[in-house]
Amino acid sequence: MARDGAIYINVISLILVAALLGVVVYLQNDVRALKSEIQELKETGIGVSVSDGHAETPTAETGKGHGHEEQTKEETVDTSPNVEFKLETMLADGFAFLGKGGAIDGVKNPTIKVKVGDVVKITIVNGDGVEHDFVIDGLNAHARDHVKEKGESVDVIFKAEQPGEYTYYCSVPGHREAGMEGKIIVVEEDQH
Repeated sequence: MARDGAIYINVISLILVAALLGVVVYLQNDVRALKSEIQELKETGIGVSVSDGHAETPTAETGKGHGHEEQTKEETVDTSPNVEFKLETMLADGFAFLGKGGAIDGVKNPTIKVKVGDVVKITIVNGDGVEHDFVIDGLNAHARDHVKEKGESVDVIFKAEQPGEYTYYCSVPGHREAGMEGKIIVVEEDQH
């Protein structure tokens, strides 16, 4: 009987080690992909830096990057937010973003509605003490840093230039699948 228990423990240990190795390999691939993307952004000169809570978009003679159209002349964009939202991370029946304040207060993974031309600031606050980030597909907007500790926050600032429905989510492996995603709807001026 004791021998069967020892075999069972060894089998479980082997399964856990294999699962951890799988996670390590997965994370290494993510790190390689991120390093490649960062290098590509550095080479094109396109990116966003955050200073004093406001984003500054660099200018470029001709820049290409993920989701960027070719720029043929130097341009600057007003990045002072005119619309602000706050989302707090939470862990309850999976992961989620919880709206804080205004029309989204208390709403789990709220749908955020903005107008074309709005400069949007979304503050992500860590409410559960688990590492998170924030990505919006199609708008080339993402948190520059992860929020790792409870109470830590990061601002995501972007200009809503094209009408449409976009998905926001946490890209930490497994979090989106655990329910941490919502929608951002960009509407024409008269549809808001």
